[in-house]
Order: sequence, then structure tokens, then C-alpha cells
Amino acid sequence: MRLSFKKSIVLIILAAILIQVGSQFIYIHKIAENSAQRLLSYTNTTVKQIENNLDSAFKSIAYTTTYFSINSGVQQFLAEEEQLEKYRMLTFVNDTCQAAVAMNSQIQTALLFNKEGKCEYSYSSSEMKFQEELQKVERECYKEAVNNRFIFYKGDDGREALLCITPIYSNKAAIFTESQRIGTVMLVIRPNAIMKVLEETGNAEEVEFYLLDPLGRIMAANSGAEVLEREQPGYTYLEREIWGGQGFRIVGKINNHQVVREYDLFRSQMLLSCAVMVGMLLLIGWLFNQTIAHPIDRLIEEVAELGTNRRKKQITGKYHFQLTPLVDKMNEMLKNNAQMSQRIFDTQQRLYETELVKTESEIYALRSQINPHFLYNTLQCMGGIALMNDQPLVAEMASNMAEIFRYSIKEGDKVTVREETDFLKKYLDICDVRFNGRFRWEMEMEEGIGELPIDKMILQPLVENAVYHGLEKRTEPGGMLWIKGCREGQSLVFFIIDNGGRLEGERLAKLQETLADRELLEQERRARKRIGLVNIQSRLKLMYGEEGGLTVEGKDGKVIVTVRLPIEETGIL
Repeated sequence: MRLSFKKSIVLIILAAILIQVGSQFIYIHKIAENSAQRLLSYTNTTVKQIENNLDSAFKSIAYTTTYFSINSGVQQFLAEEEQLEKYRMLTFVNDTCQAAVAMNSQIQTALLFNKEGKCEYSYSSSEMKFQEELQKVERECYKEAVNNRFIFYKGDDGREALLCITPIYSNKAAIFTESQRIGTVMLVIRPNAIMKVLEETGNAEEVEFYLLDPLGRIMAANSGAEVLEREQPGYTYLEREIWGGQGFRIVGKINNHQVVREYDLFRSQMLLSCAVMVGMLLLIGWLFNQTIAHPIDRLIEEVAELGTNRRKKQITGKYHFQLTPLVDKMNEMLKNNAQMSQRIFDTQQRLYETELVKTESEIYALRSQINPHFLYNTLQCMGGIALMNDQPLVAEMASNMAEIFRYSIKEGDKVTVREETDFLKKYLDICDVRFNGRFRWEMEMEEGIGELPIDKMILQPLVENAVYHGLEKRTEPGGMLWIKGCREGQSLVFFIIDNGGRLEGERLAKLQETLADRELLEQERRARKRIGLVNIQSRLKLMYGEEGGLTVEGKDGKVIVTVRLPIEETGIL
């Protein structure tokens, strides 16, 4: 049987009243039992928590000490007898200490002692007197120190600190014996590090924590007390040992009254809150019925009619002021929904077609800039010279130009890497004659990539750019051009390197920023209106998106242009 919305609300309110009254009497009955359970649970949980936190702190310090003891650079530093070589290793040791301290913020000082107990290195600005006191502690503990031994140090001047000592053995030792021991690492823990762990766990008014060293001295206490008073009435004591049998103990002193004091107030407020809640539920039920339940029933009927009656386009009923804004918004939504959906569809279709036409136009414009006019005119000139003067060199140039011309007007956009590199060789042969050997060139292609497909005329503009902007303007001898290609995963990578040395500093940084930013790249391309790195990058981005493109860098007087082309995106010839 399905109940109406109004009846459902009435039943829910009545059930809530019954549950509220019944639960209050049950809670009052169990207050005493819960108080005792709360005290026991709080005691165990709080002490376990501080125990875990301290164990974690001790383990973190121990791991850092172990990191020092097994570090080969630290071992070599302690074992080295030549002072000059030891001095050279100080930078590495200092970096090692800096890294270790960065991993553990509790560490204040790190010291390295040789096997005679002399401090060889200290990572801090600690005064000499403190270092001498620590050397004395190290000598006293030298023979009996084991891995990660903790000592609570308390100086004559009132200084307190936690020390962690670990022996260091030669990295050549197969079995660690006293004869293989080359020194000791000692970490000095910040005085407030352990105190911070105690203060972050528990409230000092409810539980006092005391950390005791193996001699029973108080190392830290969250209450600031210097003496631990035991067997006080009204307190529960719990003592546990921490960190692997070295004698450190944590004592929890729980104030029983403070832990369960909220139950005293709870007991006196139970009946009052029960009466208030019942009255509020009855009032809310009446208001809900008048302002929400009844109007919603009518609104549901109208909405259901909208789904079955196509002629009904609007909600026409009159509703309470709480629902009037909702009804107005629903009518507005019903009125505009179909129009908005159609507008969105039309807009998306129009944007898609506009972007497609723009992309096709830009690709055509970029490719149209690379035309065979230069090749054709040069071929005519050289051919005429060869015919009139019977010059074999000019004839060879004419032959190369003819091949270049045929390649440039070849149908189709795809060629193999081998075809592109053969075309480059003919172009560079002409450059050799034109510049009279002013620079040399080398071409190296990884074996196996010759038959892979790439887009035609990708590399030639980059080589021409290197010649025109770098090598052609170089005045001193020794000009060199390197062209290299290899496969990296699913990409073809080409390097065009020249030592023209014309691209550096602010000019190089601006070019790199332009090539990496699509908006700047488009602005620069439209402004220049000629072939160059910017135009070539635009072409690559239009063809391959983010998977393709070029980068430029300057290094040691060389300009390095790197071109990356995705193999899968180029298709198969």
C-alpha cells in the first residue's frame, strides 16, 4: 500500500517522536556503563597513540642514522687518510647530511666520529664546547654501541638532548667486526621534537604523558612537570616500554574525572532535550504540512499531467509563496528548453564547420609558401650556362635542380625518409657549389627508418633556414651542418645542427617561447608572412597536433633544431 506524501510525513514525525523518547530513556540507563567504558577505551587508545607516535619518531631517527652508516661516501670519508682527499669529499658528505636532515626535521645536528672518537665532521653551527661533550659521550659508548642506540643526554649546563649513535663499518667488510669499524655517526635530536609529539597527542588536562629514559629520568612531559607523582587518587596509570628494549618508557597519567565529565552534564540535560525535541517535531510537522506537503501534492499532479498531455505546456496552478519561484523557473525552463537545445546544436555545427575550413585554409596557405619557382628559375639559368660553356659542374647542378624540381611538384603529400634525405643531398650539393665549400655537412640516418613515411618537404626548409641564418653569414672557416635521424618509440626524431652561432640569449629565449605557445605562434606567423621556424612549427602543429613539432636550443655555439613526428599519424605509403 502506497501512502500519500502528507501521510508519510505524519508517520515519519510520529516515528521520530517515539524513537526520541525511547532512546533518551535507554541512554540514561547506560550512562554509568558508558562512562566506565569510555575511561578504559580512552586510556588504552591515548597511550597506544602516543606510543605509536613515539615509536614512529624513534624509527624515523633510526632510519636516518642507518642511512648515514651505510652511505658509501660517508664510509669513504672516514676511511680516507689523505687530508686533501678528505677535504675534497666534504662537499659530498655535507650534501648527504643536508639530504638526511631534510628528510627528518627532528634532527638538529649530525656528527661523524673516527674510530679514535675524534669528531671529523659536524653538520651544524654548534659551539665547540658542545662538540667536546658529545665526543666524550661517543668515547664512553664506543665499544658497547650497537645499531641505532639511543641515549638521553643531560649536560651540566642544563642542556638536554636525545642522541642516536650507530657504528660505521668499512664497505669492504664482509663481516662487521670491531676491527672493521671505522667510526660512528651521532644524531642530536632537537630538544622540542619529542615534546611536540607529546603535545600533539591528547589534552594535558585529561592525560599527562611522561617519556622516561632507561635511568628513569623525565625526558619530556606534555604538562611541563619535572617530577612524576604516582598513585594519586582519581588517576589511572599506564606504563609501556617503547623502541625495542632499550629501556625508554612512556607513562600515561589519566585524569578520570576530566575524561568522563561530559556525561555529568549529559545526564541532567537528557529529559529537557527530549521535551524540547518532541515539541519542535510537532511544530515542524504542522508547518511542513501547511507550506510544503499540500502544495507539493498539487504540483506533482500538474507535473504528471505535463508528461501525458502534450497540449499542456505550462504549470498553471496557484501555489504558496515558498513554491512560487520554483514554479516560475520550471515554466521558464519548459518554455526555453527546446529552443536552447536547437541553438546549442546549430552553434556546435557552425563552429565545427568554421574550424574545419580555417584549418584547411591554413594548411593550404602554409604549403603554398613552399613552391617550385626558385627551383625552376635556377634550373633554367644553370641549364643555359651548361649549354653555352660546356661546363660539367654546371650540368651536374642542372641535373640536381631538375631532380629537386620534380620532387617538389610530385603528387601526394607522403614520401619515405630515404626520398626526403636523397632530396636533401641534392640540395646540399648545390649549396656546396654555390658557397664554394664554405661549410661542410654530414648526414646520418638510423638504420631501419628509410622506408618510414613522412610528409614531403618537412626537413628541407629547416636545412635551408640553418644555411641562410647561420652558415651563410659565418665569416670564419670551419662551418659545419649535421643532419641526424632516429626512431624513439612511436616517433621519428630529426636533428638539424649548425655552428653558425647566430641564435642565443634573449633572441633564443623569445623564439623558444613563441614556438611553445600556440597563440604567440599564430601571431608571429601572420606577421612575418615568410618561411621560417615559426611557419614550419605552424605547419607541424596543424598536421600533427601536440604529438608533433619542433624545438630550438643553443649549446656551445651551435643551434640545434629538433623535429618530432609521430609515426602512427603519418600513415602508410
